[in-house]
Amino acid sequence: MNYAVLYLIASLPLVASKIVSVAPDLELHYQEAGEGPPLVFVPGWTMTSKFFKSQLEEFADHYRAIAFDPRSHGESTKTAEGNTYLQHGRDLGAFLDELGLQNPVLVGWSSGAHDVLAYVREHGASELRGVVLVDEPPKSVGDRSKEWVYGSFENYRSSLEGILYRRRESAEGLARWMIGRELDDSELEWIVSESLKTPSEAALSLMVDTMLLDYTDEARKLDGSVPVLYMVRENWAEQARTWLRRNAPSAEVKTLTSHAEHWEEPEVFNAKLREFLNRLK
Repeated sequence: MNYAVLYLIASLPLVASKIVSVAPDLELHYQEAGEGPPLVFVPGWTMTSKFFKSQLEEFADHYRAIAFDPRSHGESTKTAEGNTYLQHGRDLGAFLDELGLQNPVLVGWSSGAHDVLAYVREHGASELRGVVLVDEPPKSVGDRSKEWVYGSFENYRSSLEGILYRRRESAEGLARWMIGRELDDSELEWIVSESLKTPSEAALSLMVDTMLLDYTDEARKLDGSVPVLYMVRENWAEQARTWLRRNAPSAEVKTLTSHAEHWEEPEVFNAKLREFLNRLK
């Protein structure tokens, strides 16, 4: 018997899986570990709370670390209506209220950053302790030569077609894009299975909303009002820094090796996040 392995397993914090009702037609699944100031992780488009397992285990030492599945994601209620980021922001506000989470730090990964910025649009930032936006610009569609965006409407054509006609293939492509190394078959299948928990209709609605939204004003309002950390991939970090110097000069910027560094290299990601958190009052 390997007692070192048994000790390591026993010493890990207990991650509890729970459900909370935030509206008559909406139950949100979440996982949490630890006690202390709330630290809330929000997954991106068709992703789930399970991608933050390493963060919950790491930060449970000083925080009430929580990750949840937004509506139509993971184990949360699948709804025909409300699959927009503005509604996700409202849901996030209701989630914080139901759990009594005061002065949280919000960590939005990928399009989960839109959930966070939509929350700011609805509620402001006065009740937040800090904000971390992971590898996502406040606006997705625009002119890449002038803005920090993914690209033009035309650049999204293949994504929309993939959702409509080749959902599994599209999910496999997303998984390979997110991770900076070759995925083995079991890893790829796990990511795809988590992504496919979001119904295609909800995935399509959110993708269209991504093409339309613009949370630039919210990003500007956050600047200087609460500590903000932008974590961005190295291959567009300079583009992001140029945008931030004009629009959010007080924000801190750290680079990532991949879109899903927190899942792929959790020790590296967690060290960057902890450095930011340690400076918060």
